[in-house]
Amino acid sequence: MGLLKLESYKYAKLLSPRAKGAKILSVDKVQKFLVSSYEELKKVTWPSKKDTIRLTGYVIGVSFGVGLFVMLLDFVFAKLLTFLLAN
Repeated sequence: MGLLKLESYKYAKLLSPRAKGAKILSVDKVQKFLVSSYEELKKVTWPSKKDTIRLTGYVIGVSFGVGLFVMLLDFVFAKLLTFLLAN
């Protein structure tokens, strides 16, 4: 137990922003990250509006189907459990 506390203290000390030699994010690093993220987003091939609507319909339909299936299973298991506990 003592070793665990010692180890967690070491890691907490390493992760602490006030720890000796801690790396602090600079504005340049944040700006570089945002610029590179924007550049990567420009490379993405976005789906068309038609594709987005079609795929959204698939997701809604499958979600509805799975919901009905789970509801059916719930009903069957509830009836089965009621039957088993009644006898």
